[in-house]
Amino acid sequence: MAVRKTPQDPAGRQRRARQPTAGLSPLAGGEGKTNNRARQTQAAADRTSAPVDMAAVCAALEAAGVLLPPPEFDDLPSDPAELEALIRRDEAWLLATFKEPLGLSEAVIEDRG
Repeated sequence: MAVRKTPQDPAGRQRRARQPTAGLSPLAGGEGKTNNRARQTQAAADRTSAPVDMAAVCAALEAAGVLLPPPEFDDLPSDPAELEALIRRDEAWLLATFKEPLGLSEAVIEDRG
């Protein structure tokens, strides 16, 4: 036979009074979690507001091999109609260049084989 627990009456519990700290609020220099959070928040704000040298960041990313080199051509049309025409010409050239299927599926299957 299972015993069913009944909730206790909240008024029946004795409430524990908060013990005041030695007259200092946590933000006024007293020790506490709030003071630590305030310090961490201030440290994070200091780090994010520091000026960033973009040349140094780019150099570090390039040295790590993460940053791609700038494109060789920067004369792409800005007009959407001209850009669409360029894409169509490029696709037509691609289709005209390859006379037989690339066989990508076969290459992947062979590579995994």
